[in-house]
Amino acid sequence: MLSENRIRLARAYESLQGLSCGDAFGQGFFKPEEIALSMIRQRALPVSPWRFTDDTMMALSIVSALEEHGEIHQDHLALSFSMSYDRSRGYGPAMHDLLPRLRRKAGCWREESRSLFGARGHLAMGRQCGLLLSGRILPTIWKHLLSRPSFPQSQHIAILKA
Repeated sequence: MLSENRIRLARAYESLQGLSCGDAFGQGFFKPEEIALSMIRQRALPVSPWRFTDDTMMALSIVSALEEHGEIHQDHLALSFSMSYDRSRGYGPAMHDLLPRLRRKAGCWREESRSLFGARGHLAMGRQCGLLLSGRILPTIWKHLLSRPSFPQSQHIAILKA
């Protein structure tokens, strides 16, 4: 019989399939508003290929950390996300500089990320999607993380408690 964690991990991987498809589909609507609205009214599909974005890459990194550590291990998450960096995946401008630096200097993500956005970090949609996915699929892990004094108290916590 599969352990509860293995079952949850299997669900997380199944959710990744839906997340990546939705991410790739939605990316096709990042066009000028009139064009996107016209496509929606016409029920037109975006032109292929549909490429998933950095949002999916973050979700993959989250699940990888959960699989290896049973929780969100921040160093693993930062390394995994930086190692999977692909310039074509729709990252924000700051990430095109930060993620290659993190690849070269593993373990320095705290210092490097604090240098961005006025030392407050950045609450990007990808993180929200990834946290929502993980929070829905793995609620006991999130409950455990939120109870840990070492887990950073930031805007991310507000999303998780909402």
